[in-house]
Amino acid sequence: MKKIVITLLICVIVLACNISYPQPQAPETTVPISTNDVASIETEEITSIPSTETAEATEMPNENYGCDDPSLTPEEVANCGQHVYAIEGNQVAGDCYYKLDDGSHAQSFSRVETITITFDSGTVETIGEKRDTISIRTAQNSYEFIEDDTVTITTFRLDGWIDEFTWGDCKDIETATIIQ
Repeated sequence: MKKIVITLLICVIVLACNISYPQPQAPETTVPISTNDVASIETEEITSIPSTETAEATEMPNENYGCDDPSLTPEEVANCGQHVYAIEGNQVAGDCYYKLDDGSHAQSFSRVETITITFDSGTVETIGEKRDTISIRTAQNSYEFIEDDTVTITTFRLDGWIDEFTWGDCKDIETATIIQ
């Protein structure tokens, strides 16, 4: 009689725990069990449920950045989202220079920058430490941004992009390569 009472008491406690603390359940299957197996089955059910947080976190960047747009080219998709780029800039025409962060001037530079690229309805938004622009699509993989007297043409490649800046008699080319 004691065994039946203890068995019933364990079943009541287990049921009470499940009622007061609802947890996601794995698909139900009918398997005969003894009361000694109850605790190990609950542990197996909890650890065997796939994590939805991982799946959602993996899918969200594509949704937020427009990477799932079927009209994007492979080059655009490769750059879509947030990436770390190695960027090299060179003056190729005119008597112009870059003003560097330390205040000095140079005709070339290189830096590493984290940049987020979002595509939306024929535009691309580029946000980074040194840029925040919205450019308009002019051709396949090519976008144009105009500010004051500077025209920037961005051409996306599978491993990054090339920016061609033109202002007055000056022209520079910046090459960005995805490193992460």
